[in-house]
Amino acid sequence: MARRKTTRKRRTATTVRRQARRKRGSDKLINFFVPLFLLVCIVSCLAAVLFYGFRSVAASSFFEIEEIETSGLKNVSRESVAKIVRSGVAGKGVWEADLEEIQKEIGRIDYVRHVSVSRVLPQTIRIIVDERKPVGLVRIGAKTHRVDGDGKILEAVAGRTRDSDHFVMLGWNSEMSDEAEAANKKRLSIYMDVQKQWQRFELAKRVIAVDMENLRDIKAIISDSGESVVLSLGSEDFGTRLKEGIKHAAGNGRKISRIILDGASPVIVYRD
Repeated sequence: MARRKTTRKRRTATTVRRQARRKRGSDKLINFFVPLFLLVCIVSCLAAVLFYGFRSVAASSFFEIEEIETSGLKNVSRESVAKIVRSGVAGKGVWEADLEEIQKEIGRIDYVRHVSVSRVLPQTIRIIVDERKPVGLVRIGAKTHRVDGDGKILEAVAGRTRDSDHFVMLGWNSEMSDEAEAANKKRLSIYMDVQKQWQRFELAKRVIAVDMENLRDIKAIISDSGESVVLSLGSEDFGTRLKEGIKHAAGNGRKISRIILDGASPVIVYRD
């Protein structure tokens, strides 16, 4: 009988100890998670306050745009750039303006090759433009356009066959294909090369246009005696051949329509 009582006492003591351990473990969890929960709540509230406070400040007059700094603009108008910038910051302020979208819109302007957009807090947007540089004139259909060194067709130039630096290129392929693009790049390369050669010979101003439809027979069109004369130059030695053709055509523009210069000796074609 005494043994049974002792066993019961031991079991009761063991149960009490287990319950005590469970309570201590529960108390530890409560002591850990309750402060953690309160800390998270406090941090979240602070973050919300800071976020909405920041939004309020960012939208305030403190960040309203006051100045648009631009550099690199020559052919692109400052007004067109400023209009895009002001549209991009409207209702947002300088701090929240979408610079990537502003950059994309300015990049759509014909003469813009590359543009950098940055903010100078609190009230300035800075625009740095790398413009495309025209290297010549290209006739496409009934219109003459400027073209840059990458073959990018720029704005139309009304009523011009040439300007002070460039004569017109004929034969540009306006088809949208890899083959046409490759041929146009070759045309542009030859065009830029003959410009340098003819400027070196001081003959470039005598040329009205150069026909590059057939790259194996480049044709320079000059004016003599009030008439146009076509000089067929072949595919090489353009400077020497142009000089020779101008010499043969001098004073005979009303008689001569074409001179072929890619053979051993010039072949002169007279008008009917």
